[in-house]
Amino acid sequence: VMHPLVLALGVPETEFSRELGVRWEDRVGPEKARAIDPDTDYLGPRYNAALKTFYRELWQTRTWDMVQVYRNKFSTAGTEMLTVLRSSPGPVGAVIAAVLAPLDWLVQVMWLAVFCLVLAVAMLLLFVRRRSIVFFVFGLLSLAACLLQVESGIVYSKFVQQYHNFASFFVLFISLAGVQAFVNYTCSRFRVVDTGA
Repeated sequence: VMHPLVLALGVPETEFSRELGVRWEDRVGPEKARAIDPDTDYLGPRYNAALKTFYRELWQTRTWDMVQVYRNKFSTAGTEMLTVLRSSPGPVGAVIAAVLAPLDWLVQVMWLAVFCLVLAVAMLLLFVRRRSIVFFVFGLLSLAACLLQVESGIVYSKFVQQYHNFASFFVLFISLAGVQAFVNYTCSRFRVVDTGA
């Protein structure tokens, strides 16, 4: 657990991570562990404990820097994915950019993990109230996306399609669902009711 957690302090790279000498490379873990416990072996029984001590000491001695690291990581986790998806080439990229436009604006206001959590809670409450399986499925998908965003914010914040393919699916899916809901609502407001007269 501690090996990726410590290395993740360098993703994305910051002045603080450079000062610590932390980057997303396996050889960094043993360096930091041996600075705490010189007799530890890579992934040996004392390795995790040494990295845990290193990480805990950072929180105790450099609290504000650590808060800034995670603020930066959570901001990067959502916005970089949307930037990559919007930059898809050709007509498909233009469609994706248009579909993601409202969500892209929203992510400038709040973290994607927070949006997914709010959406999950709202959908699950609607499920309890209306007993519609659609709300239940939307709630579970939103909850899964929230947990993935939290994991991305804690560990590997940069967008990598292999790691974040569900998040890619979810943002496109929820954007399309939002467009469909808007169209349905608009059509229902202007529907002509046949009175039979």
